[in-house]
Amino acid sequence: HPKDCCVLPSLIEESLLQNCKTLHGGEPLQRTLIYERGKCFIECAMNATGTMANGQLDQERILELIEGGTRDDPSLMQLFQSNTLHCAQSANKKRLEQQIRTGCSSLAVDFVGCVNILNFL
Repeated sequence: HPKDCCVLPSLIEESLLQNCKTLHGGEPLQRTLIYERGKCFIECAMNATGTMANGQLDQERILELIEGGTRDDPSLMQLFQSNTLHCAQSANKKRLEQQIRTGCSSLAVDFVGCVNILNFL
């Protein structure tokens, strides 16, 4: 289980995230800015990696990244894939229930938050 280990594979190249960090502050933020900038940072990161496009999660691309990053650990791959599918469904359902708002979408941050919680329980 991921919580029992200390090194997980990197699924995203750091260079792809650099622009998002510059734009949205991927470093520690003041408490009042964390949620809005965090939403924008996660959305930017998912767009940069091709895991989100036109406001929609690209499950196929997400699963490709997981497969590539966990190829040497089938049990970890299965856990990440299962949690990803569950969280994508949950985040998409939540998105449909929410009103359209200005600013960054909460879809990406809801999805990533869900995956992180399930992967590290």
